[in-house]
Amino acid sequence: QVVVTSPGAAPPAVGGDLEGLGIRRCTSDDWAEATRNLERDMDTEQTYTFCFWGASRFIDLLGDRLVNLIPMFPSISLRSNILGPWPPHFVLYALDRDRGDGGDVSSGARDKELSSSAAPSRHPERSKRYLVDLMICTERSAEVSELFQRYVFRDGVMGTG
Repeated sequence: QVVVTSPGAAPPAVGGDLEGLGIRRCTSDDWAEATRNLERDMDTEQTYTFCFWGASRFIDLLGDRLVNLIPMFPSISLRSNILGPWPPHFVLYALDRDRGDGGDVSSGARDKELSSSAAPSRHPERSKRYLVDLMICTERSAEVSELFQRYVFRDGVMGTG
């Protein structure tokens, strides 16, 4: 959901009711076109409120459970039933349109694929620009030897190594 507030007007309250405000992917007939227009018209005068909705109402990370999936159904343990010893891993990335997928898809077809209202069929690693990469590790994460073969972990402040 994206809400654009004109200069001088009060933006919506964080945590307030956003029903009926701005554009929403689930209710927009052409989300891709609406976001292209938003990107084209973006300026430093208006206030932009971005809302990221997902499965958060069903996930209790601190309690390690999936909840409220089905009314009157008990919660489900993430570690015991779904993830096993693997830690939860959340990423948010943008696809770089200038980096191709290496296939034989023409540039025009690839642009159409990336800008269509349907999700792109492939998200090759070389086309991703990570904005957030969060893995929630616990003592149990050390049980997964593949974890340390697949990922490089670094301590420190971003940019310092």
